Amino acid sequence: MPVTIDVFLTGVPKVDAYYDIMAGQVVNGVALVRASDFVETSTISIGVKGTETVQWTGAKDELNIVDIKFPIWSPMQGERGLQVGDYSFNFNFTLPPNAPPSFEYQRGEEEAHIRYVLSASVHLSMGVKEAVTLYLIVRRFVPIPAIHSMAMRPAKHQCNENYSSCCGSAGSIEATFTLPSVGICPGSEMKGSVLVDNRSSKDVLRCMLTLERSITLRTRGGHSKHTLYPLWDMAFDDVDTKRRVEGDNSMLLMNFPRTVVQSFDSQLLVSSHRLVFRLVVKGGNELVSYFDVTVLPPAAANVLNDQISAVKAQMEAGARVRTIAPTASSASLTNVPPLHNGGGVRSNQIYPTPDVGRDPLLPPRPEYMNGEKPSLPPQFAHFEQPQPEFRLPVYIPPAGNI
Repeated sequence: MPVTIDVFLTGVPKVDAYYDIMAGQVVNGVALVRASDFVETSTISIGVKGTETVQWTGAKDELNIVDIKFPIWSPMQGERGLQVGDYSFNFNFTLPPNAPPSFEYQRGEEEAHIRYVLSASVHLSMGVKEAVTLYLIVRRFVPIPAIHSMAMRPAKHQCNENYSSCCGSAGSIEATFTLPSVGICPGSEMKGSVLVDNRSSKDVLRCMLTLERSITLRTRGGHSKHTLYPLWDMAFDDVDTKRRVEGDNSMLLMNFPRTVVQSFDSQLLVSSHRLVFRLVVKGGNELVSYFDVTVLPPAAANVLNDQISAVKAQMEAGARVRTIAPTASSASLTNVPPLHNGGGVRSNQIYPTPDVGRDPLLPPRPEYMNGEKPSLPPQFAHFEQPQPEFRLPVYIPPAGNI
């Protein structure tokens, strides 16, 4: 083939062959073309495509959720194509801020995924084209005011249980679980608490915490399927209130695994989460409390933690709770430059993506559409230098976990 093409995204974190981008954020890239002979071509173009697929026994649906196409080069009047040489073409694009995040799910008969690819193509004569594809991991952008609202006030749930014995009433146990926020971030920690009022003759052994995910698959034809299952468990063995001990307050330091995929709602999929607290009582029924929570993208961690700290300080000082402006340690409101090639939607609230763990179920490692990756000419060799990489960490539960 007299022409080869390669494409790179600049300033974007990468793992293996996947680029990690935020919906709503301007993404810059460069296409590199080498013509070893005169190439008769009509255009060189970039395309970004996102697809959403759900499938289970008796039902299947697929939807195109993003389809962006734009040229980055066309011959001038009187030209018929590319002369011999090496060429570079800069471009940028923006995914809509409400684009759903990348998602991979398979459980029994159920299968679902949301996948994004970027392709760069040289359109040759006679309908032939030379193309290369990049595979993208997309995070859904959550506006900063929405993150702040999740930490405006602690969430509290109370539950109680009356116990009996062979001699009559054995008393009651009441537990109050408190979360500082109904938003959580993968790879970050959160300090919750449990206040146990034990007016019974039974011992409280420990507190158990489970993060559950609810998946709803649906088709445009009206079919749907719902599954609820646990993702992660943690035990707090130091929550061991003895009998007849009132007002025993314990801190719950929760370290959320880095591999939890954010909550979202799309046309064919709903992925939501809840935290389930269980107070284990020796010889008696457990006390159970449920919190609906939103898993945010990892990049939102500093924004969320800053707001949690501010709310806590204001409440301790007796002040009225209000939102705070993002600080340099969290996220500054960045003016995004205008788009000139990719179209899409602008956003003026972007937070940086920290070096965090990867989502657990990535698509199969991609291969280039045209076989082997084309070699780059010497003047473009710097594009082959390693990009900042993310690694999927091995999650080691804290001592006492089940």
